[in-house]
Amino acid sequence: MLSISIIICCYNSTSRLPKTLEHLARQKVPEGLDWEVLVIDNASTDNTAKIAIACWPDDAPAPLRVIPEPKPGLSNARKRGLMEAKYDIISYVDDDNWVCEEWVKLVSETMEAHPDAGACGGPSEAVCEIEPPEWFDEFKGCYAVGEQADAERDVTKSRGCLWGAGLNFRKEALFNLYNNDFHSILTGRKGKSLTSGEDNELCYAIIMTGWRLWYEPRLKIKHFIPKERLTKDYIMRWFEGAGKSKNKIEIYSAYLDNKMALCLIKVPWYKLLYWNLLTLFRIKKMIGSNEDILNDLKLKAKYLYTKSAIIELLQLNIHYKSLRNSIYYSNWVSINNQEKHRVARDRTGDARQ
Repeated sequence: MLSISIIICCYNSTSRLPKTLEHLARQKVPEGLDWEVLVIDNASTDNTAKIAIACWPDDAPAPLRVIPEPKPGLSNARKRGLMEAKYDIISYVDDDNWVCEEWVKLVSETMEAHPDAGACGGPSEAVCEIEPPEWFDEFKGCYAVGEQADAERDVTKSRGCLWGAGLNFRKEALFNLYNNDFHSILTGRKGKSLTSGEDNELCYAIIMTGWRLWYEPRLKIKHFIPKERLTKDYIMRWFEGAGKSKNKIEIYSAYLDNKMALCLIKVPWYKLLYWNLLTLFRIKKMIGSNEDILNDLKLKAKYLYTKSAIIELLQLNIHYKSLRNSIYYSNWVSINNQEKHRVARDRTGDARQ
């Protein structure tokens, strides 16, 4: 059985953390399966560290450690957790995720059964503090809620990434990135900023180094959503934050298709700017012309997303090309090397069986 290090990255989590730890403390883990819980206190200004220690029962089935990470940003907190983790599998659980009672067991079994999987994840169910608004289902993906595939299967090509909520990595896959000078270009959320995309970046990066992504429907979590996030203002800010990562994420996603990558690398910066501006003007023209409130909300969200992407592209300016080349040449391994890694892992899996 593969041992698990559960990592909870926290920023001012005193109100959310107790329930999350309560579900972890209920884990039904078979004898001989080692696991631990690491709470990464990411520049919090409240009593997150004290609450974590106070909430963890003395007779809990695993030890808990609180580790400070003064540098803000989810990517920094996750990397700190990785460096401090004792075990082979890294399970990133958000401070508002309530995992199922067999979470540790299922993560271990899934990664053991699929030795070529660098990461795995499952579905998420929303637990809203108040009655969700009528538009919630249309935007539930923004909250990492719902199914990520229609069945248990490899989602490397069909999806290419998994949600960060309840995302589990093989430590070897992550260390392989950092040992080969992988540098994250996305820092994730910082405080109240809703900049996103770091989960996608990690998934794309490990795929580039030859690993696979696996979806396991039994890996269920409940995602608590406070009333403050169930507003139109929050959704608009979410799309605005996501737009800041759009151009960088598209570089990664394009390189999953080598032919598309070769096309993208030839596209000059000003053409990308032109295409985005054209999209923005078309969306703006459509806003308010449709009487369907939901469609109008979707258009406004897309407008903010595109506008934010344009601003980011303007800020990148001439640096966009060097950034694109850096991802392509530094973080990309050849198809032949990917195939060698895959074959080696397949042989390892066959030997275990």
